[in-house]
Amino acid sequence: MRGSIFLRLTKWTLVFAIGLFGVGLTTAHADGVFNVVGDFSNGSHLSGQITILGGVITADTLAITLVAPNSFPFPVPGPLGQGADGSDYFADFTLNSSGTSSSIPRLVLVFPNAGASLATYIGGSLCTATSECTGDSSFYFISDGEFPSFPLLTSGTVTAVGTPEPATLVLLGSGLCALGLLRRNRQSAHA
Repeated sequence: MRGSIFLRLTKWTLVFAIGLFGVGLTTAHADGVFNVVGDFSNGSHLSGQITILGGVITADTLAITLVAPNSFPFPVPGPLGQGADGSDYFADFTLNSSGTSSSIPRLVLVFPNAGASLATYIGGSLCTATSECTGDSSFYFISDGEFPSFPLLTSGTVTAVGTPEPATLVLLGSGLCALGLLRRNRQSAHA
């Protein structure tokens, strides 16, 4: 009798864990860490990471390495929002904590077809000088004298960094434990 109750409990635990794991897969969201790389028209290179939480970029560091041996880290996300036509998403990065659009140096990354936020963004190409992003391109400038002949992004990608969520690991572990207990119980019942 006791083995029968334990067996039922183990089966229901396994079914529950599989159900929660399935729900976790279908309700996945775009929050996470993304690697950003790209090249600009003057030979500068873009590399770094951004973190997207709740559809908004949080403060991580991006670094632009210029043609000369200069490097600018852009740790502060500034004004964020939609482009003029409402389809592309603009993210400004600055060096200082004021985070205003007049801050210099300034980096502007344009995410194609992202809409009002990055809530569903899962990675891909950035808007470049040669892409079809309604005329928008990612760019940077380090002084007012460069405007409007600043370097444009010629190639750029954003890729998700694969890190499993803690809840997924807990569910996977509990499912494996339930399978182990089920197998152990079956072996002891046959012995």
